[in-house]
Amino acid sequence: MRIMSRKLTLGFAVCFLIAALVVPAAALAAQGQSAAAAGEKSAVVASASSQRLEQRVMTALQNRAKRFENYAAMLERTQTRLLAFCETAEKAGADCDAVREQLQLATQTMEQARVQEQLATQMFKGVPDAENMRGTFQQARVQARVSVQTMKQSRDQMRTAAGLLKTIVEDLVDDVDGV
Repeated sequence: MRIMSRKLTLGFAVCFLIAALVVPAAALAAQGQSAAAAGEKSAVVASASSQRLEQRVMTALQNRAKRFENYAAMLERTQTRLLAFCETAEKAGADCDAVREQLQLATQTMEQARVQEQLATQMFKGVPDAENMRGTFQQARVQARVSVQTMKQSRDQMRTAAGLLKTIVEDLVDDVDGV
């Protein structure tokens, strides 16, 4: 009986040692597999977030382009109206050369704003692929602000042309009233 109990005790001890060695090894193997699965999962999540970022950038650029083109069209309509008023004033004997020069300057400034806006667009498109996304985004924002400032400068030049034309027309009306 004593031999039997020693054999049973030895058997339990061996089973316990095997279990003590196998369970942690199995746990480590499972952890390695879950880490590999987590790595794959994080790659999928990173890819999805990159795609979302890219989609957000494209949507923002489309909205920005739409606003820019609407603003440019408004400036072009204003310029066309001012040129029509210039022609009418010139038929009445006024000299509108200064107004035409100011309108030409406004057109050149607007073209400069278009070029700057295209540069900003390219910079924004490069943000998702950039190594330093935050820095690239900040540079693109600065460029976009410069573009908007240039566009506003064009608007101010257009206003100056309108003011010159108003002065010319007022002088013309005063000359007609004085005659």
